[in-house]
Amino acid sequence: MTTLINFFTAIEYEAPRSRIDSLRQKVDSYFYLGGKKASIIDLEIANKNPKQAFLCDRQVSSLNKVIKIASYFTLIIPIALLLTKAVLRSFYSVHVITKYETMQVSKEEYKKVKNSLVDYIGRISNLKNDPEIEWISKSDKNLVFKLKKHPNYIFKRPGASSPLATTRLINMVKATNICEVNQLDKIIIPKTGKIEVEHEGQCISFLVEEFFDIEKSESCQEELFAQHADTIEETMEQMAIFIAKSGLEDITWRNMPLLKEEGKFEKVILIDLEYMNGRTGFSGGRFGDRGLIRCATSHTQIQKIIQKMQDLKLPQQMIDLAEARALDRKNEFAKNQRLADFYKKNEITKGNEIIEIDLDSLGLDLEETANYLCEENGEEIFKKVSLREAVLEIVDYLNETIRTAEETLPIKARRQIFINTNRSSMQRYYYLGLSDREVVNLVINEENKNNLWLYRILNALHQHGKLFEFKEQSPGQCDRYIVQA
Repeated sequence: MTTLINFFTAIEYEAPRSRIDSLRQKVDSYFYLGGKKASIIDLEIANKNPKQAFLCDRQVSSLNKVIKIASYFTLIIPIALLLTKAVLRSFYSVHVITKYETMQVSKEEYKKVKNSLVDYIGRISNLKNDPEIEWISKSDKNLVFKLKKHPNYIFKRPGASSPLATTRLINMVKATNICEVNQLDKIIIPKTGKIEVEHEGQCISFLVEEFFDIEKSESCQEELFAQHADTIEETMEQMAIFIAKSGLEDITWRNMPLLKEEGKFEKVILIDLEYMNGRTGFSGGRFGDRGLIRCATSHTQIQKIIQKMQDLKLPQQMIDLAEARALDRKNEFAKNQRLADFYKKNEITKGNEIIEIDLDSLGLDLEETANYLCEENGEEIFKKVSLREAVLEIVDYLNETIRTAEETLPIKARRQIFINTNRSSMQRYYYLGLSDREVVNLVINEENKNNLWLYRILNALHQHGKLFEFKEQSPGQCDRYIVQA
């Protein structure tokens, strides 16, 4: 249940919807000298009363405090504003959402989870391994773990300066409201709560989220979206409505994974609600994400998403950008079909098939040699290597990567290989093929790129049908390649 805030608790809005809201916020701000504020959640039902809010910590500068306190001694100003506050609050009530309500659990369940965090807080803070703690991420920015005592929850501890916890809770309430108002029954919003634990004189906040057993990798979700393209057309339409209403960004397959229910894949779970009120949810790009259009897996889905954008009267500039992304996505469809044909031609059905080559048919001067610098017995020496040896080493590297890829990954993901010549095993291939002068200056450009042994070997494998494609990880980045075998 929620708790009604008292008269003296200040109110703030994300964006006041009326002049009265603006006046109410300004009057409350006059009496506010720091501490807790009730942050009103901007729900789609604008006239809903009582309003829902979270209590948030805010600060007031020392100068503002001095000015406010000085004005209180005038008596006239504070009395007038106090009367105004009383009138504005007389027909307006605000309920603060309690911590255990956001998790939608009982007080008893909330206490059990909190007590477990208290028991393990020392080991969690020190990142210690423990049979009762399953670590998912030990990043300073966002610790993520599970506790065996509570398998239905996943725990996150945002960085000390991160507003993630409060933002996530507010967005969860807003997202749930949007789904209810617009009857978006194909979208699941995980229940989320916030638990605070005292440790060594500090208050540490944890996000507690409902856990779903789903395929987590981007490539696996991409495959599921493609396999169930016909059954998720309505789901993608609902996602278009949700993005239009919420401004949700950072749209990728892994952030809206498909959930299997009763043997069907029809619903998505929105597991990343940190970024809302934006404008790139359809087209992507702000976070390096795909956007909804480029997450579509059929031409029909694309048509329905754009039609829904038009029905909702979204800005024409946003629709134009979505249509441009639609062309990009259709090109990806064609490329995926060519990849499927490549696999069929080369009888690749499992993903772990190795690359077999006939050295003499590659059209390379296999007797060409070059020297590379290496360390042996603590001394730097030059060693000679032939192009033949280099081809064998590169192919062995590709095959070993394919063999050791996770078996649960789709074929495309198992056979996507990153070659980084900054790594020790590949360092010599950063410059092999360049002249001595170019090696000294370490200048690699479009003119001499074709002389690099690595580029020549990959290009020969591609030209002779052993690779589907290879490309620089970023334009002009000749030390890193993405290979699709």
